[in-house]
Amino acid sequence: MFNFNHSSSLAYTILIGLIALQRVAELIYSKKNEKRLFEKGALEFGKKTYVLIVIYQTAWLLTCLIGDFFVLNTPSFIEIFIGFILLIVGQFFRIMSIATLKSRWTTKIIVVPSEPIIQKGIYRYLKHPNYLGVILESFALPLMAGLWELSIILGIISTIVMLLKTHIEESALIKYCGYDKIFGTSSKSNELC
Repeated sequence: MFNFNHSSSLAYTILIGLIALQRVAELIYSKKNEKRLFEKGALEFGKKTYVLIVIYQTAWLLTCLIGDFFVLNTPSFIEIFIGFILLIVGQFFRIMSIATLKSRWTTKIIVVPSEPIIQKGIYRYLKHPNYLGVILESFALPLMAGLWELSIILGIISTIVMLLKTHIEESALIKYCGYDKIFGTSSKSNELC
């Protein structure tokens, strides 16, 4: 039985559609940036992880949409409110990341050897604001439909995937850009690069 009982179903479906359109626009922007970066001698890392991320992002949106239609519950005000706040904060982190990195922002892990690490904008405060934004959105969207169990599951999966991506990215940045000299981190395992 489809869930057309709560009045927010249409708004929630529209929200999912807008986020999907945003992701498509980001992919187009990323492709343009990738081309420029590769012309400058960039290297790509974590190709298998990227496939996992694309699968996860698609499954996340579809699961939220399907979950909303098939689970017959009405989200509470607190679920909608907390989910909305998490979504707004997640969007803020992601948009600030894109705005700060500009032509260096991509959906893939692409590093131009010896190019300086960005330490301005939101990157003065957070090392990986885009990934934090993705994690927050993963918790937020299902929670807004009252699917708190799904919120926890998808949020945990997103956290694991983003931690893996962070490890691969930091390993590449240490090897090619002196990331460890700036942040004092050391990666003993560059095998994922």
